[in-house]
Amino acid sequence: MALEGQAIEVDVFDTAVQKTGRKRLSSDHRDRFLSKWIDRPRTNAIFPPFSSAITIKDKGPDVRDRISAEFLGSLMCAGNDLAHQNMTALFSGPYASAGGHSITPANFEQALVVHAVRRLPKAEWHNDRDQFMQPASEPLPDEFVADCAVWSLYANSNNTAALRDLPYEGRNWQVPNQFFPLLASGLRRWTVADGEISLQLARAEERFVARWLAARTLSAEARAVVTQAEPVWRCYFQSLNQLRLPKFRIANWDAGWWQARSALADASLGAAELAALKQVHDALKAKLLPQLTPLGFFG
Repeated sequence: MALEGQAIEVDVFDTAVQKTGRKRLSSDHRDRFLSKWIDRPRTNAIFPPFSSAITIKDKGPDVRDRISAEFLGSLMCAGNDLAHQNMTALFSGPYASAGGHSITPANFEQALVVHAVRRLPKAEWHNDRDQFMQPASEPLPDEFVADCAVWSLYANSNNTAALRDLPYEGRNWQVPNQFFPLLASGLRRWTVADGEISLQLARAEERFVARWLAARTLSAEARAVVTQAEPVWRCYFQSLNQLRLPKFRIANWDAGWWQARSALADASLGAAELAALKQVHDALKAKLLPQLTPLGFFG
């Protein structure tokens, strides 16, 4: 039996009792779990709690509706093994139940690394109890961090959104999308098929992620994702007058990735652009996956 901090290897067999390989089992202390890697900032303000991209949870015995100072969004990361990888997502408000915490400028990069690391591998019968671990050494390579961030921004688990007049606790809340990836200054030169959103853009303040991306040197694979995402966003903005905006609660210029892609799919628009984006997004995943074990994210 392995002692804490040691590892053993066991043979792995398939259902036909044929050896398929060897598996390394570790016994690292839970203090090294990835779920404990990020310092969770103290929460000190009420904000509508989210259960999905555009749905809030306002009832129940355990509603979490607090955010920290400098709040950008929240990371849901319940549990610490691959079996819980689907309990990993990004929201524009606090995740309504246990397992979420505030994302701030100070922990933004760590949060998006955690999101990507938990979402990239596929949970299967032989690994779904494997624990995610903290990286073996820090700081992580800048390219890996930026790759994780870009992959996360266009992952299906990015549920950040922009919402207007969201009712909660007796008042209407305005929810900006700090994860919007494009500079408003550039969007002002685009075709925007909605007069109100066009007017909003004229006075819009840049969002955190757009400024973060603009300041980064990206790898070829990450740059391909950012480049291929632009035609999707252009299709979205020039098709606003054809989309069912109320269905996806789209009323602001900085719509979330879930809102934009869902509205396009609902209108049967942008299929070619989305397919091209998926191809380069998958290529970025293929680059990131082999790095997870060498960097120490699995024991």
